[in-house]
Amino acid sequence: MVKSVEVRPEETTTINPGLLKIDNHGYHHIQDAETGESYLTYYGDISELPLPPGRYRVTFDKAVWENVEITGGETTTLTPGILKVAPYGYHKVLDANGKSIATYYGPTIKQMPLPPGSYKVMFDDAAWPVDLKPGAATEINPGGIEVVPGTYFKIYDAANKHVVTRYKSDAKALLPPGDYTIEIEGYEDQKTPIKIAKGKILKIALE
Repeated sequence: MVKSVEVRPEETTTINPGLLKIDNHGYHHIQDAETGESYLTYYGDISELPLPPGRYRVTFDKAVWENVEITGGETTTLTPGILKVAPYGYHKVLDANGKSIATYYGPTIKQMPLPPGSYKVMFDDAAWPVDLKPGAATEINPGGIEVVPGTYFKIYDAANKHVVTRYKSDAKALLPPGDYTIEIEGYEDQKTPIKIAKGKILKIALE
């Protein structure tokens, strides 16, 4: 980052930066508010980052906290919301416009800081809307389904949208709580209504 400073002979030039503080232990790029050019990287072990006064963008994975104002001599604190998904899994996270901004991978990510706002956590093609508040942890606890013995099946949501396909080698899926219909190979003429409950795995045993 380069800011022009005029230094004159026999005069003292004082630079008065502002400070940026982010309330989490993440990894963030500090970018120009207009061009998106990355200037610096904020690591979780940095308590405060001095910056020239101005407006910036701060990244949280591919999500962006826009128009962060830094004022000389003052501290600007960003307090993200925290997303938690239990049990662990692999889920895309979409912003309010449907853009993929992060991937929640449970074995390595126990929580995900994001700018406050509305998001969708994807379970295959089923979406779980969440609203993240500053400083608050939002934990979602999906249910699921397992077909034994393993076989090919499809699941449709309440609007009859196809949201999940599974095969014999992986005949289970996590889903947001709600009403669905399952279509199992060999039983195509029997679309069976099912209800997925929070934190519960529905097991279907085939004869």
